[in-house]
Amino acid sequence: LGNLYVDTGDYVKARQQFGRILQSDPKNIKALWQMGVVEIRQNNPQGALDPLNKGISLAIQVDNQEQKALLLQALGVSYRLMNKPDEAMRSYKESMEINRRLGLKRLLAVNLVEMGLVQSTLGKPDEALASFDQALKIQKEIGIRKEVGDTLIDMATVYQDRAQYDQALQSLKESLQIQRDTGDENYQALCLYMIGAVYLSRGDSDNAFSFFQQSLQLRQKLNVPSDIADSLTGLGAAYLATGQYDQAVSSFLKAVDLWRKGGDSRGAALGSHQLGLVFQYQGRMGAALSAMQDALKPLRDLNDRTRDMADILNDYGDTLAKAGRGAEADKLLQEAQGVAHDLKNDSLQAAILNSQGDVQFYAGNWKSARTLYDQSLHAASRGSERHKVLSSRLSLAKVTNVEGRSHAVISDLRSLSQEADKQGLKYLALESSVEMAAAMVNSKDYSHARQELDRALGTSEKLGLRLQTARIHYLLGETMRLGGNAGDAPAQYQQAVTILDQVKKDPGAEHVLERADLKSTYDDATRWSQQKLS
Repeated sequence: LGNLYVDTGDYVKARQQFGRILQSDPKNIKALWQMGVVEIRQNNPQGALDPLNKGISLAIQVDNQEQKALLLQALGVSYRLMNKPDEAMRSYKESMEINRRLGLKRLLAVNLVEMGLVQSTLGKPDEALASFDQALKIQKEIGIRKEVGDTLIDMATVYQDRAQYDQALQSLKESLQIQRDTGDENYQALCLYMIGAVYLSRGDSDNAFSFFQQSLQLRQKLNVPSDIADSLTGLGAAYLATGQYDQAVSSFLKAVDLWRKGGDSRGAALGSHQLGLVFQYQGRMGAALSAMQDALKPLRDLNDRTRDMADILNDYGDTLAKAGRGAEADKLLQEAQGVAHDLKNDSLQAAILNSQGDVQFYAGNWKSARTLYDQSLHAASRGSERHKVLSSRLSLAKVTNVEGRSHAVISDLRSLSQEADKQGLKYLALESSVEMAAAMVNSKDYSHARQELDRALGTSEKLGLRLQTARIHYLLGETMRLGGNAGDAPAQYQQAVTILDQVKKDPGAEHVLERADLKSTYDDATRWSQQKLS
């Protein structure tokens, strides 16, 4: 009866049932083991330690090796959830020795899967994949198909961390079919969510939306709040990539609220990270930095070494650079580089190199920025995330522009804008378009620059992109002043100044106008806005 309560998720009744057994028989090893399992399932790994350790002592006394192996396995799970990887691995290895000796293949496969999870969290993807692969071979050999499907999901997580998206999709689609065949709707929803995340990383927003929405519908039916939050975050990320910022913020806020109510600090951290990205794009630097801080602390507390940690470190550092605080970004970006190196993820390395280039670019060190952007492009070209290649190309074009070779990059910037737009990357498409207009201004092609800027202004204002909107107004002022319509230029310059003054008022963004690019824009706009032009 207690086991049935566990299987159906009624942990209160399960605890009561095992408690009654232990009252009448305190040395019931199986009841102690199941009591530990209940505590683990209820997110109380610390509470599982006492019954599990009591069970291990009794199993040793009566020399029940199989029960000892089960208890050690559960103890390892408790330690893993408590972020004690060394203790977890020690318990798994001891359990594994017993299972190998007794020929308990199913439990041996469980040991290997759990070891893989710890190795993945520690940033050891090769070791994790080797453990999962050994487990998979055993599971297929003894014909436990459901466990095969579950292990394929674990493997796909590592493949995603390493940006090996073809392998991730193959594992997830195979697992999805197994989950459907075995009727596990919870894991079906998980597969759908993860497939959506892979498509989003590959720049396929249409497929990403489709799989995220399927996942959300199934999870809303199952009514597990933390899982609903996961799918909402996926949808939010798709909205973010495609420039639908209001919908993105709404999805992220709902997800963070669900995670916090459920006591899931890691989930809430990932939601805060995504909110920070929205705020960064919109030029709300104070809000972006606050959200990034909220994201980083819980993962530091968990000693996380996954792709999520590297992304947060990188985006926090990049946000500091964009806020004019590049000196504070270096340490974060070096830490991110260390995690990315362990993961052997070229696309992630490219993103970090690009952020390091931004630090130099905003400091006015064009030569150093170019070197880092070149390295970023080479790394991105080895990876499988197309949008990272586009970002690196845009960064190189920006340096070429400020170096005075604007005519050479106009064609590439037009291609960049079109390709980003095809992939649904609205922010990247707009940024490329505005940079192209700047190159046209530098090349004295004022009429085409004006056309490009007029198109970009409506999009930028609609998305609430303050820094881009300020630059567009400044460049419109330039086209008017230099292109024969000088009387209308001061109003455009003044709008640029007003927006930049608003950005600077954000807490944490006090140094934003110390950026080399924004300082020259602000100084020029201020000077020309105060002069009567004819």
